[in-house]
Formats: sequence, structure tokens, C-alpha cells
Amino acid sequence: MKILRVFTAAAMLAGAASGADFFPLQTGNTWTYKDARFGQTFSIKVGLPYFINERVYYNLTGYAKSPQLVRLDERNELVYLDEERQQELALTSFQPFEGGWWDSPQRTCADWGQTLLKRGVHEGPAGTFADVLQIRYRTFS
Repeated sequence: MKILRVFTAAAMLAGAASGADFFPLQTGNTWTYKDARFGQTFSIKVGLPYFINERVYYNLTGYAKSPQLVRLDERNELVYLDEERQQELALTSFQPFEGGWWDSPQRTCADWGQTLLKRGVHEGPAGTFADVLQIRYRTFS
């Protein structure tokens, strides 16, 4: 089992933060991540919005194996629209919990995720960020 830790650094509001604070879905937003150990990078980009079934979805590239239509739902999860089955499925949960894992089959790097209760500190090229949400990923491949 391989476990990766991902620290999401974003502007934090006082009190409880929502998925929108950690992953703002706005056309043109771009994030580039670099693996400190191996130096590999990947970029995520939010594209144009689409109005489907009375909901707004954004075209998201680089976050999953293929471009996805995504939105943040009421449970603080990043969900994607499975157009073939016409249903929403979880891509990432920003709701902290421990003792279980959420399935992330569309992700390029891992099959399971866990959003931790304990906040962390992230040090990177953009600076040091305290009180960041920690998401742990694992894969069996």
C-alpha cells in the first residue's frame, strides 16, 4: 500500500471552511503541483461552466484521468457527472473524517482518499501555510 499526503493550501475563512475555500471552481483557475521527491509536476485547470440538470458544472482537466464535468455539492464533496449513467459520483471529499476512506476511481494518482481531521502545515515554493486541510491518498497498484 502506498500512501501519499496532499496538502491543499488555500485562503481560509475563520471557522469551518468549505470545499469552495480549498478548491474554488472558477473559470481560469489553475494549480500546478510538484512532487518534492521526484520533481514531477502536473497542472489542474478549471474550464468553462455548463448548465446541466439545473446545476452548474465546470470542465476540469488534469485532476482525473480524463476531463470531467464537476461541481461542489452540499456535502462538501467535489463530484463529477457520469454522463453515461446520468448521476453524480464523488471525486474528492473536503469533509474531514477518519476511520474510513472514500473511493476516488477517476483520480490519476490514487484509488482511495481520506480527509483528515487534524490540520497541518505546508511549506513550499509559495511560502509556509498553517492550518491546511490534509488529504491522504493510497493505491493498491
